[in-house]
Amino acid sequence: MLEVVYIVGAFGSPLLTPPTLAVAGFLIAVLMGLEYGVLWVLTGESLNRELILVISNIVYSIAWSITALPFTPIYYTLQPYFSQPLLIYLYLALFIGSILLGVIPAIMYIRKYLQFNKIQKEFKQLELDYKSINQEYSEINTRLNKAKEEINNVMDKINKAKELHETALRDPDLIVTALDKKPEIPEVIRPNVNYVVAGLGGTGTALLEALIDYLVSKNVIKEDGTNPFLFVAFDTNQASIARLRKKYEYTPVGKLLYTFNNFEALTTANIISHNPWLAGLNVDVIQGSGMKRAIGYASYNTVKEAMMEDILRRLSDLIAKTRTNRIFLIVFTALGGGTGSGSFIHFTKDFISRLGRITGDSEPYVRVSGM
Repeated sequence: MLEVVYIVGAFGSPLLTPPTLAVAGFLIAVLMGLEYGVLWVLTGESLNRELILVISNIVYSIAWSITALPFTPIYYTLQPYFSQPLLIYLYLALFIGSILLGVIPAIMYIRKYLQFNKIQKEFKQLELDYKSINQEYSEINTRLNKAKEEINNVMDKINKAKELHETALRDPDLIVTALDKKPEIPEVIRPNVNYVVAGLGGTGTALLEALIDYLVSKNVIKEDGTNPFLFVAFDTNQASIARLRKKYEYTPVGKLLYTFNNFEALTTANIISHNPWLAGLNVDVIQGSGMKRAIGYASYNTVKEAMMEDILRRLSDLIAKTRTNRIFLIVFTALGGGTGSGSFIHFTKDFISRLGRITGDSEPYVRVSGM
């Protein structure tokens, strides 16, 4: 029969002896089992990182507790050494390890729970933002429909004026009035809205060119300087922009056309300076953005301030000629390219935000067409 050894535990406490710590270790294992059940109910998962730690702690706590639990073979082997401080503090460290392994999964779950609540709040905010944007879209759509009706009314008046003009050319006697009657002077139809038509990217500038050619073919663009148009062409393909500028250089369209020509600003160093998130990438855009939206946006972001100033200066001159500050913005682009698809949203937003400088409270009508 082994001699009874009276043990003084850690820090001189009889409660911090290896046998008492072993009993506490078994209690921790039981509590870990309860923690596993609670986490399983809360998460609906039978195995994840938190539960793996809980299971590991159960095995760990049982393993070291058995070595110091009374009435086990290994206990009688180690009993003579339980009075040694090194072994006593070793068991105390094992006990503390069980406590930490029990707390960590709970902290991990609480952290996940807090993150979930944060994401849920962000989702609700996004949902509110979506409803607000959808409402704004409906209002803009209503204004667009109203603008279409006004345009149709103007076109009807123009067609009637053309009919009168053609009638006068065929038979001038029909419009001769008696000398004692005051002749009726037809109302001069002036444009009540300025059209800013922007072509962004290769496809956008091609659509813009097609529209200009159509307007020219229908004799809509006059040489008297009262044209209510401002055409804007922005593309990172220098050759395409140069060709477009040369095509209309000595025509009435040339005075109405703004083409981006600040290609010297689109160097790799300058683009990365304005867009540091592109560091390490090849951003040579002189012949286009290579169908990469990020490159297209970065190119626009690099030159937008100077470009917007040029556009607004030309628009201010146009408003002075037409004597109306109403703006109808039309944007042509392609959703599958790089320059246009990467910049059309930001271009539209930047244009609208700066427009108030010259139009006051007048809000523009916006129409975006893409391919």
